[in-house]
Amino acid sequence: MARKPLLDNVPTETGLVIGSNAAKPLQLDIPFCQQFISFGALSEEPRWRWCNAALKRKWEERVLIIIAAMSTDRVIGSGDGMPWSVPEEYRQFLAFVDGQTVIMGRRSFEIFGPDLQSSTHIVVSRSGVDKEGVIVCGSIEEAAERAASLGKTVFSAGGATIYAQTLPLAQEMYISYIKGDFTGDTFFPAFDEGAWEAVERREHEAFDFVHYRRKG
Repeated sequence: MARKPLLDNVPTETGLVIGSNAAKPLQLDIPFCQQFISFGALSEEPRWRWCNAALKRKWEERVLIIIAAMSTDRVIGSGDGMPWSVPEEYRQFLAFVDGQTVIMGRRSFEIFGPDLQSSTHIVVSRSGVDKEGVIVCGSIEEAAERAASLGKTVFSAGGATIYAQTLPLAQEMYISYIKGDFTGDTFFPAFDEGAWEAVERREHEAFDFVHYRRKG
């Protein structure tokens, strides 16, 4: 008969609780566990092997959502901004990302960052960002890993290069199709609509909103 473990180990949104049934449970966050996993320190004892597996499952279950506004021919920008002004759509964008984690490139952060006061900013850049509290990562892989450790919904908010790099990682997309004809110099990457299911559609006066979820 299998013996019940003395301590209950419980995965959480931010890591792992060792001994949740103990008087003083030990809380380990994901970056802490991952640091030890990288050194092989969690691979000896059975309970640490379980910890490793639990963290791997949580990483695989993470949700990354692309959020973008574009024209019907995939224009997302012109010069230093967008070639339209649709306040209702922009308010929707701010409501979605409020209090969550937002991954974006440096230029997009310079444009939209001041309006995202309650969000956690992760900027993908090879150089620093002169703003307190901003997390700077040198690659999209590093940014995605850091974002997953924060325990919040993760949004990819552009620009074009960030969208192209996060498209293979995303499970969902919130796309606003702006009505009208626009010219621009920045485009959303082409994607196979057959690989995505439109689980919600909403029509507005100046734009159509589509919530996509990856099939399978």
